[in-house]
Amino acid sequence: MKKITFLLASIFIFLSGVLSAQTNTFHMTIKEDRDGCKTANCLLVKFYNSTDWEKFYAPIEGFNYQPGTRYRVKLERTWIGENDGTAPNYRYKLLEIMDKNPASDNTNLSENIEMWVKEEKADCTGVAPMECLQVRYQKTGDWELFHSHIEGFDYEPGYQYRLLVSKTENPNPPQDASRYSYKLIQVKEKNRVSSPNAGSQAAFLEKYNWNLIQLNGSSDHLNGAHIIFDFSENRVAGSTGCNRFGGPFEITGDKISFGALFTTKMACLNDNKEREFLALLNTEDLRFDIAEQTLNFYSGDELIAIFGLQEKE
Repeated sequence: MKKITFLLASIFIFLSGVLSAQTNTFHMTIKEDRDGCKTANCLLVKFYNSTDWEKFYAPIEGFNYQPGTRYRVKLERTWIGENDGTAPNYRYKLLEIMDKNPASDNTNLSENIEMWVKEEKADCTGVAPMECLQVRYQKTGDWELFHSHIEGFDYEPGYQYRLLVSKTENPNPPQDASRYSYKLIQVKEKNRVSSPNAGSQAAFLEKYNWNLIQLNGSSDHLNGAHIIFDFSENRVAGSTGCNRFGGPFEITGDKISFGALFTTKMACLNDNKEREFLALLNTEDLRFDIAEQTLNFYSGDELIAIFGLQEKE
């Protein structure tokens, strides 16, 4: 009986891990009409990077659509598996209605979006060669060139920003002008990014495997626990010493944070040490520095972990 209970618990933990690894949240704008839709369950939507309205057929749990109203919503999306094409592969659930505005033929509706702005611009081409902001629309998304202007935003190099911006579509933009206009609503975060040497710091971290040699003052850790950084994808991979893990990360100044990490689900001889290692990666306001041979993590002023470098094979 104990073996059966243990087996069921293991299956439940495994399935929970799989589902959590395949669930994410995102923002979406829903249009006030269904022009062009041929079925009752169709909605016209735009995602954060959409230029045109797209047809969306999946039901949204908890959402009651009212024609004549434009919505800005936050949804949870969960993978439910491949099928024969007669049903969606994802389940969608409403988490929040962020905006709800009545629409009319004479109204140019805008939507509020969050965006992150990188601490440095990049060369780009518009009407002529110029420098563009680099932005992303999720905390751990990919940076992309931003060719437009954000009204009211005073950009200062060396700082990374989180902005709340109003995005308005102009149905008849001037030639060679953006289809959208942007206006700053709020600077939610402004963080200095230390570094003329940020590029060399990233290259140094990415060059090596970082093996755990001390955790919370103890060298009695799981053998093989390590982290590998990939700055091209802003992701980490590694091992707790028992299970493999991976997921997104972000560095801002001397702060490092890890997003939703997936792990494999093998049973470990020393679960406490694995939990301690994973708790380290979930520490809030985690700081780091790099010594000559070590990568050090701090909580407040307390040194809580030391990693030693090892050449990649």
